[in-house]
Amino acid sequence: MAAPAGLAQAIDGAFGVSPPPQLPVNIEAEQALLGAMLCDREAVFAVEGLVRPSQLYEPFHQRLFEVIRANAQAGRATDPALFSHRFTGDEGFADLGGGQYLGDLVNRAPPTANAADYARTIAALHTRRELIRAGGEIAAASASGEEDADTLLGFAERTISELADGSGAQEDWRDGPQVIAGAMTSARSRDRTADCIAGVAEVDEMLGGFNAGELAIVGGRPGSGKSTVALQIAKANAARGLGVVFFSLEMGEEPIGLRLACDLAYDRRAPVYCGQSDNPTFDRARKNRLTVDEWRRLDAAKETAEGWPLLFDTRPGLTVSRMEQAARRAFGRWRRKGIKPGCIVVDHLGLIRPELERQGSKHAETADVSHALAAMAKRLGVPVIALCQLNRGVEGRGEDKRPTLADLRQAGEIEEDARVVIFLLRPAYYLRPPEDGEDAAQAAQREAKLDRVRNQLLWIVAKNNNGLTGQVESFIDVGCAAVRSKVAA
Repeated sequence: MAAPAGLAQAIDGAFGVSPPPQLPVNIEAEQALLGAMLCDREAVFAVEGLVRPSQLYEPFHQRLFEVIRANAQAGRATDPALFSHRFTGDEGFADLGGGQYLGDLVNRAPPTANAADYARTIAALHTRRELIRAGGEIAAASASGEEDADTLLGFAERTISELADGSGAQEDWRDGPQVIAGAMTSARSRDRTADCIAGVAEVDEMLGGFNAGELAIVGGRPGSGKSTVALQIAKANAARGLGVVFFSLEMGEEPIGLRLACDLAYDRRAPVYCGQSDNPTFDRARKNRLTVDEWRRLDAAKETAEGWPLLFDTRPGLTVSRMEQAARRAFGRWRRKGIKPGCIVVDHLGLIRPELERQGSKHAETADVSHALAAMAKRLGVPVIALCQLNRGVEGRGEDKRPTLADLRQAGEIEEDARVVIFLLRPAYYLRPPEDGEDAAQAAQREAKLDRVRNQLLWIVAKNNNGLTGQVESFIDVGCAAVRSKVAA
């Protein structure tokens, strides 16, 4: 596509050379972006703030972008069949092929997750074109000899400044008093309960809740109760009417559903016979060994969750961009219903597929995933709580099995990206019968210790950029997938 005549003349007149044969334009990127927007209304919201209609090169593309965006913002579909009639008489529309052109855009549309990349490319090319235009104007004015050097410098500075201000590259400064006032207003508007909670009194008292726009890591060894805690956090916030999306890359739909049902049916005051309460357990539910009454309690638990804004995605091998795309859609639907987004829970970090293969470097891939989770939290403005497996170093320690930040698997970047890092420790896990046997006295001693810690779950807050660190204790019944405050309500 040739450079505009005016620009070509300016450059030719200034330098006495032929103009560049082609301006930086990528029509295919514009087509890909518009195709994604036509296929999926959520793509419109995904590129909001990244590109403006005027930054597209093809004039018809600019007009089409405006129409698609208007439909999406009004809550209407963006299917081309719904608005192609609006371009009747549009010469640019006819020249490109009319309705067939819109159909081709849809047929060749890329995944919605890639829309933001195309938007950034288009905006960057627009900036480059504007720099060429501005450079031509400055060169032409300088070559004419009609103005003195100081005037030309002022003209050049003003031209580049106006370009920067209009390109979307300008900074969004807030002065100190403005920042302080906004923070104080936000703090004063909060009640005693944080927006996004763990649902365990002792933990929420220490943390003050999970903060919007931040990544929190919940780490532990296998068997420490990570997935149970993740469901507890999701349940606690959904029960308060906050929208929660839960990505389970490890557990399937059935085990999640049964665990959640057992948790909701759990009665801490249920009578105990021979060391076991009559609460329905996940294991017996999975094997269809519950009594009629226990199944009835699980049915009641299902009714408890009716209407909760809680969504599960159990697809394996998701990337962070795929998760963000799905979460953005869910939050958009909830917002239109007046439901405030709560948090994103990911089980677990080690199973997220990296966007780029790093030639077998697990460390680099884990760092990429960690950075992406932190960025997703900031872009969506909600807490992201991600579970993380710890390395085996914990197992080789003596009596004290409490994890430290050094036990985070694969990458120190996880520690850097997370604003909060919590480790879980269930002491009862390490009081199982030894493989090589034990005598009666040893067994009695171990059982006595086990009785003291059977329902103990330690939350070790190893990092908290917003407040206190330390250790708190809560109640857990692993068989029933139930986590509660230490002191029964």
